Amino acid sequence: MRGPRMKERPETWSERLSALRYIPRLGKLIWQTFNVGAEYMLMGSNGSGTYGFQTPLATKHAFNGWADMFLTTPVNGLKDFYVQAGYSLPADMLGLKSVNPALIYHAYATDVSNAGIGAEWDAQAELVADGNLSFLLKYADYQGSGVAIGGFADKRIVWLQTAWKY
Repeated sequence: MRGPRMKERPETWSERLSALRYIPRLGKLIWQTFNVGAEYMLMGSNGSGTYGFQTPLATKHAFNGWADMFLTTPVNGLKDFYVQAGYSLPADMLGLKSVNPALIYHAYATDVSNAGIGAEWDAQAELVADGNLSFLLKYADYQGSGVAIGGFADKRIVWLQTAWKY
């Protein structure tokens, strides 16, 4: 004689959340006015690729590329490895305080199958006029791949920003 059969129940929200992983790893080296760094960030999936780790009250613009392709984590999760380098140049001859260029490269893959879903180059130049006024020009070039598994088509975008500190 067999015992009563247990009913299969759907996953609860707490079980869904516990299956997701978020792992940031960062390293940065600063020497005088030069800096280099690398970061690996994993925003995981539940393993079956039905939902990914989300940060609804945060922006991923600063961390996952300026083309803003991954403001919502793909259902297969997101692995982002990036390297960056920047420099701060005195700009007295231009009548400015400093010019700060930077270059960043991102390589994206899914968490579930580690499939490549694109790469992105980001470049910026910040012009600091004085202690209060600055201008920022950013360029992002995303080369998409893996559209069927969470990637996107190519995208290029330019950002222009002015800031006043008071």
